[in-house]
Amino acid sequence: MNRERYLIIASFLLFTVIFFSYYPPTYAIVDESAYLSTAFVLQRGTFYYDQAGINQEHVSAKVGDHQVSRYPPGNSLLLLPFTMINWRLAFVRGWLLVGIGLGLVILILRLYRLPESYALLFLLHPTILLYSRTIMSDLPASVVILAGIYFWLRKKPWGAGFILGLSCAVRYPSILIPAALFVVALFKKEYRPAFSLLGGAVLGILPLVAYNLFIFGSIWGSAIGYGTTFVLGYVPGTLLKFCVALMIIYPLMLVGIFLWPNRDRWVFLAPALATALFYSFQSYFDFTGSAIGDLVMSLRYLMPVIPLFLVPYIGFISRIPGRSILLTFFAGAMLISAVFLFNRHQQYLKVQVSYQNEFYVRVRDARVVICNKDISELINPFVKYVPWYPFVVMRRSQPVIQFVDRAGTYVACLTGETDIRGIFDSTLAQFPNRVEVHTEYQPKYFSIWRVVAEKTPIGSGSPVP
Repeated sequence: MNRERYLIIASFLLFTVIFFSYYPPTYAIVDESAYLSTAFVLQRGTFYYDQAGINQEHVSAKVGDHQVSRYPPGNSLLLLPFTMINWRLAFVRGWLLVGIGLGLVILILRLYRLPESYALLFLLHPTILLYSRTIMSDLPASVVILAGIYFWLRKKPWGAGFILGLSCAVRYPSILIPAALFVVALFKKEYRPAFSLLGGAVLGILPLVAYNLFIFGSIWGSAIGYGTTFVLGYVPGTLLKFCVALMIIYPLMLVGIFLWPNRDRWVFLAPALATALFYSFQSYFDFTGSAIGDLVMSLRYLMPVIPLFLVPYIGFISRIPGRSILLTFFAGAMLISAVFLFNRHQQYLKVQVSYQNEFYVRVRDARVVICNKDISELINPFVKYVPWYPFVVMRRSQPVIQFVDRAGTYVACLTGETDIRGIFDSTLAQFPNRVEVHTEYQPKYFSIWRVVAEKTPIGSGSPVP
């Protein structure tokens, strides 16, 4: 075993130690809550939230009398082998996917006789490191796409198409990958592989089509207009953000990918650039309060194709002399940064757990909680489901008059945004008979109130006139 393989093994083992030392205690955002809730629903033999007795208003679509996830089911299906044992094992999937992705990158680099050690650029990419700690769909999509590309490079176009077709069940925009490969093959006049790829992709996407027809009554399902706005005016700003992040994290990336002297570079670049352009029509900015955090999170939408940017980039930088010393230094620096990255994310998750524990204690006897999405994401059906109803959807207040003076109702808000707090205050004002249960202001505004029916003894606390 040569020195470079030792470096890969040592780096992955250290990543493993760091990962499990900072094992996530819970999920962070509403989308993760949605994927976990869908896994909960699937375990109960249905696709519908309402049939499983839960609500996911903020990330669902209404189909007749039923409520169903507006996301494709693939990511939640990939969670099932873990959640069926224990929901906390869902995060093991991230570690496993990073290992599989690393192996696939190594296999692809071998095909081009590029140094295997450069696969560390995948393993230690800050965005991949961060999202390995989540149950989002970005990392699974990335690994499935890598597998499809590997099959394509091994001259197995039907298998490549089938895998890439299946990837659409994880993320709808993954359809761009086989479409771009098909166009590249046509330009190269590789007609037979192109149509084999297309046939495989059609077969691979059939399970998703069948799901959409069964649930939504159309082949598109919720793929079109499922909460995303596409605006031409967003392109310059979002595309610039992508370019800056790509170039800062790995210097000269957007130059080097075009300088790799290999005719296959468009196999990687066409799908990657098509995906970047597609997402540029959306306004996506995460503000974490840290420039480094914003930089790392800004590439989430591009995570499925980050490995496709990396291969031609590796083809370019692998010609730099002294790679062994540079890679060893890089691996050490990135593993150290991973500790800080994981620690910061862990601190955020610990706050989330404290909010969740406080919430469950305060609303033990709740029949329904009127709340915003930051409260609803605290409700984990694998722990305990609490019925809830939104007082705000897409920053618009929702009618709650049906809950006024109904015993067993709680009104709660968790937010760091002034406008959401204003909607909460106006909602709360509709409940004249209410008792403050808990309020805190740091690090976010977190408030819970209990509604008291007019003829019900108040107990502790005083109603607000």
